[in-house]
Amino acid sequence: MELKTMMLRKKGATAWVYFNRPQRLNSFTLESLDDMKKIIGNLKKDRGIKSVVIMGKGKSFSTGIDLREMGKVSLKKAKEFVRGSAKAMLEFQKLDKVIVAAVNGYALGGGAEFLLLADYRIASKDAKIGFPEIGLGYTVSSSIFRLVKDVGELKAKELLFTGKHISAKEALKIGLVNEVVSGRDLEKSVGKFVNKINKTPNRPIKGMKRLMDKYSLRKLETAINDELKLFDECFSR
Repeated sequence: MELKTMMLRKKGATAWVYFNRPQRLNSFTLESLDDMKKIIGNLKKDRGIKSVVIMGKGKSFSTGIDLREMGKVSLKKAKEFVRGSAKAMLEFQKLDKVIVAAVNGYALGGGAEFLLLADYRIASKDAKIGFPEIGLGYTVSSSIFRLVKDVGELKAKELLFTGKHISAKEALKIGLVNEVVSGRDLEKSVGKFVNKINKTPNRPIKGMKRLMDKYSLRKLETAINDELKLFDECFSR
């Protein structure tokens, strides 16, 4: 399987998914969407994988859309990418595996949206998380419902209306991440967590995740469609 902007490595019952454009802070391009779809298709078929870790190569998790690259394509093409990415993230979240986000450095925009789809989240002390879309004149494409569910409406409004970056310490305080560790211990801490998951009987965990997601995913699908309509409205004349 050829991937251009991401990497997939499997070790035992864990799949390690890496954003792999460190020279551009792991920002997303049109090719990233193709890579996401390939990885999702691969993981859906692999019954031996119990856990999936999402990380960024280099000094950043992901800064979301590469604005320089998107500036080279038509508005229609950019909208199609945003819509496709939102749907791909939803499919990622639906995987019957425990998804772990390991956040190093910046998790902004689409990068922060990947954080929100994870079942468990570990951040390094230097992590910065934010939704800067408002400063660019448009809205997030699939974060409103997830963020409100995780941190409450008031805090979600603060983060989305201002586009501010928050530290790992604050993210832990408001319930956006589960753990904060030193950068050198990030991969080790993630490894300990997934090892626990992998040793646990698979059927109960898959069942609990399915029940937890049963109703929220229905609402999430509706919310994402509404958010995408709002995103489109930001570019209407």
